[in-house]
Amino acid sequence: MKLKSIKLHPFAGIRDKEFQFENGLNVLLGPNEAGKSTVFHAILNGLLTTTSLTAKQVDDTIGRFFPVSGGDTIRITLVLEDKHGKELRITKTWKKGTRNGSASLHLPDGTEITDEEEVQRQIEELLPVSPATMKTILLADQSGLHHTIREMEKEDKVRKELGDLLRQNLMETGGVSVDRFRELLDARYEDYFKRWDRDQDYPENNRGINNPYKVGTGKILDAYYKKEQLRLDLEEAQRFENELDQLNEQLSGLINRQKDKKEEFEKLAPLKKGISQRKDKEQQLENAELKKKRLLEISQKWPVLEDRIKNLEPKKKEQQDKIEKLQEEQKKAQSKQRVELLTAKIKKLEELSAKVENTKEEVEKAQKVEQADVQELRKLKNEISNLKNRIEGARLTLRIEAESEQNFGFTEVGKPEEKIEARQGKTIEKKASGGFTLSMDGVKIDVFSGEGDLEEVVKSVSEKEKELKNQFEKLGVDSLQSAESLAELFRQKKQEMNKAESLYENELGDEDPEALKSELKELGDLDHVRSVSEISDDLVNARTAFEGLKKDAEAAQDQIAEWQKDYESVEDVIMELAETSKLMKDVMAEIEKLPELPTGFDSADVFIEKVESLDREIRDLEQKINEKKIEKANLEKDAPDTSSEELQKMKEEAESEFERIRKEGETLARVRERTKSLLASMDTNTYSGLEKSFLSWLQQMVGNRFETIELDRDLPSSFKTDDGRPLTYNLLSHGTKDIVALAWRFALTEHFLQDQSGFIILDDPMVDMDPDRRELASKAIEEFAKEHQVLVMTCHPEHGEMFKNITSVKFQS
Repeated sequence: MKLKSIKLHPFAGIRDKEFQFENGLNVLLGPNEAGKSTVFHAILNGLLTTTSLTAKQVDDTIGRFFPVSGGDTIRITLVLEDKHGKELRITKTWKKGTRNGSASLHLPDGTEITDEEEVQRQIEELLPVSPATMKTILLADQSGLHHTIREMEKEDKVRKELGDLLRQNLMETGGVSVDRFRELLDARYEDYFKRWDRDQDYPENNRGINNPYKVGTGKILDAYYKKEQLRLDLEEAQRFENELDQLNEQLSGLINRQKDKKEEFEKLAPLKKGISQRKDKEQQLENAELKKKRLLEISQKWPVLEDRIKNLEPKKKEQQDKIEKLQEEQKKAQSKQRVELLTAKIKKLEELSAKVENTKEEVEKAQKVEQADVQELRKLKNEISNLKNRIEGARLTLRIEAESEQNFGFTEVGKPEEKIEARQGKTIEKKASGGFTLSMDGVKIDVFSGEGDLEEVVKSVSEKEKELKNQFEKLGVDSLQSAESLAELFRQKKQEMNKAESLYENELGDEDPEALKSELKELGDLDHVRSVSEISDDLVNARTAFEGLKKDAEAAQDQIAEWQKDYESVEDVIMELAETSKLMKDVMAEIEKLPELPTGFDSADVFIEKVESLDREIRDLEQKINEKKIEKANLEKDAPDTSSEELQKMKEEAESEFERIRKEGETLARVRERTKSLLASMDTNTYSGLEKSFLSWLQQMVGNRFETIELDRDLPSSFKTDDGRPLTYNLLSHGTKDIVALAWRFALTEHFLQDQSGFIILDDPMVDMDPDRRELASKAIEEFAKEHQVLVMTCHPEHGEMFKNITSVKFQS
């Protein structure tokens, strides 16, 4: 199975985009956050995630791929190629809520499947490997590349699938199942190491003594918890003893600080009253200085404002007169606008009146044929037609067989008489509608259909046809069609006349044309008057100037009125100024008698705050001393039962016991590891092909750095370098781990796919490799792509440039 294309419409941040893929090597290149990971997850979910999900499953599995704008639908379409080269199409839609999704599978023969469970079952049957192997090996994302081997350790389904592929799952040795022996050894190992992480040498999931396992623990963990609990008890005892020492030290410090504060307070407190009085007097002097400054300003500005008010009055009068003249001119300009309006209206009314007269003349000249006349003509025509149909429906046959020669007169109803000569032995047959009259030798025979009322019908036809002819002559027409044409023409001319009259009435309204002309004449000639806009501009300027003068005068008047609330005149201000100067002199004399501010204080407020602060601190310290005494008494009440010296001894004994049990467990672990090694040697041939393939790919990417590798059954456990040093997987550098994981995925993919077609996705596989390793890895990827379809995703343009044989390059922005 190969990937031909995928369309996201929408999925995550991509709304409507399709990506095409070819056989061999495909590179998806784009910057970070451009959507490469989105394409990867779209392929993964398109193959492995069913659309039949609960609301919680939707949120947990694919919730993060819904559009951030608030949409409730995501959709992908995958086109695959099966082993026969036939295309099949998968469309999946996920919606928020329970079981709201849908899926369809179009098979190569045209069959369409829409049942969601059947669609997913068919997809998984088409996969070359199980879904677990697809996700772990063939479709691992960037974060999973160097975790491939660790994921294999956890994924039993993948390992089982690989084991089933390479060998029989059960081997027998001496009648004992190897796997059963391994299980028993593992159970003994579990008895010691249950819940214990050997790699970290610590409880699993970092659940130390502060969050211990209650059940299901092994011997090592139990011994560990015991020694750790004693360690905590020892720490608690030491904490108590240290805390008691700290309390004693803090209590002594508080007492000494209180003593120092009291000495400083007793030195500064006697000056507080005098400094406070000096502060008040200095504030009084400052207020007097401000008052004096204000009085000086008022005494200088008051006369100036009075003069300004006097000078502004004539200017205000000048602008007021100008405004009145402009208002008169504005009235004339408005009358001029009325003249223009009346002239236009009168002209329009005269044009419409002429139009009315013209249409009336047209109506009078036209041949008068009304719709009612046409209706009457239609009625007569219909009645004549109905009567004739009635006559035509009453058909009679006359058959005459003459025994001797005879002459007859034959008259059909509504037609002239016809002479008939009958010869002996001859038969004459005549047909008539409604009735006929036969006359011979003074005998007249009338024959009518039914009751004989057709005679009246025939008579009515004649009368109606005569009436129709008279109507045609009266209207001056020769046919119904001509009457209809004249009636339509007459109707149109009347309509035009009515429209002209309506326009005239609408334009005129309630006004009298003569009154309008009279008003126009009374207004006279106003051509010399300026336009309203010009006059309005001058009027606005004049009013603005007037308002400015008025505002200046009112401001001066308001200021004087404000001063008059405190002083009746300028003279009062001058007298108040003299009194203030005398007050300042007296206050300065009183200040000289008060104590000066001690050195080191910037202001009286700082000095007073210092004295008050010392008083508060002394009281606070007294309270803290009492609190520490109470705290010490409470601490001594909860003293540990065992001293720290005794607990130290118990802790050392528990640590020895823990080390003993752990050594036993490590011994068992080594036995277990040796057993596994022996079993692995028995299983060498089973995994030799996988080992050979893995080493081949690894050497292509790291040169000859590793001479051999060792497998722990189906996983690499040790790498032997060219200098003979064995390295475990955990000791490899981050970049080397990525190379090992890449080679391992290539080897596994070859064994899983074998002769099947398939594809593998590599998400930024060379991001942590140095340039030399990157060069080798790119060549290995190209080599692998010769047999299998490969999709490489990267945000590094230089990585994409390293590939020489790219079948298809996709750019995502």
